[in-house]
Amino acid sequence: MKSYLYILMFSVVLAGCLKENNATLNSEYQVLEPKGKQSQEDKIDKIEVKDIAILQDEALYQFEITDNEKDYKVFLYAENEEQSTQVNETSSNKEDTVTFTGNYSFYIGELDGEKAYKQKVLADVPYTFELNRDGVYTLNTSKKTLIVLPQEMDEEHSRLNLLAVEEGKLHEVKSEDGELINLTGSKIKALNQRFIQTAQHLTSENSWAFSTWVMDGESMSVSLHDQSMVKEDEIGEDGLLTNGWIDIWNEEEEQFFPYHNFEITTEVIERAKLGIPMGSPYPIGTNISEIKKSNPNFIKEGTVNGSQFLMYPETTYYFEAETGSVTAVAIPGERMKTTLNEVITIFGEPEYQKDKNGKLTAIYHADKYTIELDTEENGELNRAFLRRN
Repeated sequence: MKSYLYILMFSVVLAGCLKENNATLNSEYQVLEPKGKQSQEDKIDKIEVKDIAILQDEALYQFEITDNEKDYKVFLYAENEEQSTQVNETSSNKEDTVTFTGNYSFYIGELDGEKAYKQKVLADVPYTFELNRDGVYTLNTSKKTLIVLPQEMDEEHSRLNLLAVEEGKLHEVKSEDGELINLTGSKIKALNQRFIQTAQHLTSENSWAFSTWVMDGESMSVSLHDQSMVKEDEIGEDGLLTNGWIDIWNEEEEQFFPYHNFEITTEVIERAKLGIPMGSPYPIGTNISEIKKSNPNFIKEGTVNGSQFLMYPETTYYFEAETGSVTAVAIPGERMKTTLNEVITIFGEPEYQKDKNGKLTAIYHADKYTIELDTEENGELNRAFLRRN
């Protein structure tokens, strides 16, 4: 009987010790759990993992992207990718057409890591890519580096999917104002690191539409900031250009269509008195060589009505041929998006006004300088000049 009591007491004590040890172990395990910075493996959904070394050899597209001072490698890859070549038999100068098809997905991994993780966004979507036509590319804005994935709608246009890295994952950048549509085979433009611009052909209106979008890095979205229409047969402004705007936009990577980024205020008059034109950092009298050096990406240099000019998308400078001194500066009406009536409410009545075939020109004096406003027949501003008297 005594032996039985000893065994019973020993069992109770042993059970108590085991319970205490388990509690201690659990407490230590809780302390050891990571509470701070998580690894990428914890943050990214482990749908599928691949070696970066393999993706570097087999992915159709790959990019290096920095987000919040952290470097990533992004890949576009399809397990079932197939390549085909259509031999060109009509012209010896035209390359054969090479296409890649498959169910493509994005993978992302840290730049110095060994693994990349399949992303949920646009996963396993069937795509066909024609080499050198509508490839995937990146675009830098002030907030994010965008990955642009075009989806061809027809021979002329593609629907654009925008993606960006946020906390180690790829996210789709949504549009608050409808789809982003761009000319197939053309890249969208990045403007001043904040805006992006697309172009499309409106066949029913015989026009080209230039849409300017603003990027919001916080909400991971874009919204329409401005849109301008240009008729198919409309070339440059008032004879300065021989090519249409769509040709300039489409063929020259640095060029864009002017968009609304300037407001008419009373300050325009005060700055004009100092020879400082609206919408330009260079005052009247600046040598044209300084402007060229600062921004070599001008559209055209030439002569119109006996005056030398240097034209950029947003500003045109007129200068003396012998000295190079700027004598007048003009900005296009697309930058102001206003009417002469609205300007009159701010500036007051013009000192002089003339009518030429329904298009008005209003003159305001500003000490040694003159502000000249040209309008369209509907009263919208076409151009604004600052000239030296």
